[in-house]
Amino acid sequence: GYGQCTKICALSGFKFLLTFQTRDEMEAAIQNHGELDLWFSEIKRWDKYDCCTSRKVWIEVVGVPPHGWKWENFKAIAELWGHLICLGKPIVRTDTFESMRLLVETDILFFIEGDFVLTIEELGF
Repeated sequence: GYGQCTKICALSGFKFLLTFQTRDEMEAAIQNHGELDLWFSEIKRWDKYDCCTSRKVWIEVVGVPPHGWKWENFKAIAELWGHLICLGKPIVRTDTFESMRLLVETDILFFIEGDFVLTIEELGF
C-alpha cells in the first residue's frame, strides 16, 4: 500500500486524483509505481494545466408518455449529449411519469438544456 490515508477520487471516467498523507509518500508512489500500474495507465504529478475533458451530469427528461418509458428511448435521449450511465430510478418501479433523471457522461462542459422530439410508433412527443 501507499499509506493509510491515501485517497482516490474520480475526476472523470478516466482520470483520478490520488491524495497522500505526506509528500514523501507521494514521491515514493511516483518513483515505484509497480502496484499502481496494475490499475492506471499513467501516473504523474498533478499539474495546474491538467483538466478533464468530460463530466457526469444528471439530465431531467420530461414529457415522455407512459408507453415510451423504455430503456432504449432514454438511452437514445441521453446519446444526444453523451453516453448513458444509468437511470435515476428503475423503470419497473415508476410511480410517476412526470420525469426521469438520466446520468450521462458528456464532453459538453457548459449548461445543457434542449428540446427534442421522441418518435414512438410514428408519433412525436
